[in-house]
Amino acid sequence: MFSIKTIESIAKIGGRTVYDLILQSETKEVENYCILVHKTPLAIGKTWAGSKTKLEWEEENGLTHLLG
Repeated sequence: MFSIKTIESIAKIGGRTVYDLILQSETKEVENYCILVHKTPLAIGKTWAGSKTKLEWEEENGLTHLLG
């Protein structure tokens, strides 16, 4: 199960914000994603409170893996 570790704004595109999102599991496994939304980091944190599997995060929130 993964929960949000950090959220950082990295760019603005057409009224939306690109965020770097880091999810961390209970076993300290880390996954990095980028998201493009209208929400603030505080709103994202409230909306996505709790833990989910990686697949649930990806499907439910339309996450895109950060390649690099």
